[in-house]
Amino acid sequence: TLNENLKTYNDMIEVLNVIENLKKVPNELEDAISEKNYSKAQFLLQSVSSKSKTYSLWELPALSNLESYFQLQTQQLFEILIEEIHNIIYSKKLFNTFNSANEVGKDSDISDYSNIEKYLMNAIDVDILEAASVNHSNIENFLSFLINSSSKNKEDPSQLDNENDMANMVALDDVNPFNQLLHLFTIIYRLDKLPTAIEIIIQRNANEINQLVNRITEDTKLRHPKIIKYLNSNIKSKDLSRGLGIDDSLNDDNFKTMIVRDLFWNFFRKLLFLIQSVRVILEIIKSLENDSFETVSVDVSNLNGTSPHG
Repeated sequence: TLNENLKTYNDMIEVLNVIENLKKVPNELEDAISEKNYSKAQFLLQSVSSKSKTYSLWELPALSNLESYFQLQTQQLFEILIEEIHNIIYSKKLFNTFNSANEVGKDSDISDYSNIEKYLMNAIDVDILEAASVNHSNIENFLSFLINSSSKNKEDPSQLDNENDMANMVALDDVNPFNQLLHLFTIIYRLDKLPTAIEIIIQRNANEINQLVNRITEDTKLRHPKIIKYLNSNIKSKDLSRGLGIDDSLNDDNFKTMIVRDLFWNFFRKLLFLIQSVRVILEIIKSLENDSFETVSVDVSNLNGTSPHG
């Protein structure tokens, strides 16, 4: 009948419009990823997936290349998110008051060798609990925020699917690494790849810690090039002291102490931050998965090198 033909025609026009819009997505998607606007990238990919199912687009042979493209982009986005997470928790990115060694004993300039005696005195004065207090405050503030957010979501479940709000789709530029982790894991959860992400993080844990130790060691060497060079040479401590314009009564032990102190605090801040990041990840997963958290938490407990039972 005429009505049936008209409906078929309208349906064809609608499908053609959808296909035309899909062909515009790649440019927008690549811009979003390059700008680190990962939530927008995830939204675009989810929109494509939803429309392809609604209109059975991937059943059309002519769209096979486009289907492959979006499948590849989904995997690449996931891999980028995984790298961003590792960059945060293993201190490949530094955040003031979170994982920067400069925050401890910052009253003395680490490159000011004329103040070594004060630097050494600070090593005695700085207490581990005091130095860690800022870190503890950071994580407690975040966990309080997370709990409050979860409570609001329970009161208003519509907030859980607020991914369609374009105003919330901003680039990854938050100065708080825990907020970044929440942002990244939320996107991974929406990509339906949370179990895969946890498995990858666990598998990479040992190698990443080894690389972290190497980076901390090299970073400490770069922070004290003159003293490192001296300790590896036959130069007398008095000659080095005169060359740096400081008290020539300082001996090898003084210089070694400064290096060891700096190395210790560098290790302390970054490893403490790693442990706290694991706790943050556990709490984020708990807030995202709720009922299924118990099974996931057993696997994630391996992140800090402990078994689920001890």
